[in-house]
Amino acid sequence: MTWLSSLPAWVILAGSMLFFLAASYLVRLWIRFSIARSNAASDIESSWNEGGFSHKIAGSMMSGLCAIFGIIAAVTLIAQLENWSNAQSAVNAEVSSAARLAVSVSGLPGGERVQQTLTTFLIADKKYEWDSGLDRPARPIIKATLRKLDSETRGVANSPKTTPQAGTEILISLDEMLQARRSRLDTQGSQLPGMFVFALLLSALAVVVNGAVMTTARPKTDHSVIMLTVVMAFDVALVIMLWNPFVGALAISDQRYYGVLSDLANGFFR
Repeated sequence: MTWLSSLPAWVILAGSMLFFLAASYLVRLWIRFSIARSNAASDIESSWNEGGFSHKIAGSMMSGLCAIFGIIAAVTLIAQLENWSNAQSAVNAEVSSAARLAVSVSGLPGGERVQQTLTTFLIADKKYEWDSGLDRPARPIIKATLRKLDSETRGVANSPKTTPQAGTEILISLDEMLQARRSRLDTQGSQLPGMFVFALLLSALAVVVNGAVMTTARPKTDHSVIMLTVVMAFDVALVIMLWNPFVGALAISDQRYYGVLSDLANGFFR
């Protein structure tokens, strides 16, 4: 799902629209062909409007299918939006902790070195870990940078030139940043199972196919099935776009991330 959700939003939306419109068109085409084959000498529309068996069945199933789709879509979208919100909160917490760490070592001997290592870590973190989670091992560059950052930060905190109060504040800021990173990685690994999207796709397809069966040979109702198909396609596309909040089509904002990096590069915390 990651590769699919990483596509541009317009590609996902257009692909979903084409898929459901093609499914609706093929079903209508197949029904027309079947009616024409069984009633070769009769008019398709009059034969259909006489109350065909398929139309009656489709009409009785429509409410149930729409209800099933609505429940699955609601549950999936709520879960996806909650995961997206948690991901944004986790990133904001990590960035805020990094900024506090940079402020806490400002002006202290070795503080500038800590800020440089912190900058290296944030760049590597964004580049290599935003598309992974706890289920993937950290890259060597991340491990090495974290060890260096931890060592340098504790060196500054335990330095004789650092007051006990300032040292405690530095260590608290470091621990908060590492905990926030852990929470962010945990959020990255808490995606919904792919079966949710599969169930949503099947239910949407069932509604579209059923709508196509109900409107076949009734030209005045063509716009209804098109509107229904567009709604189904949009809902499925929205779930896919929200699937991966870190690298998906509707990814969370990284503005604060780059804001802290810019401040570190410009010496704002020195």
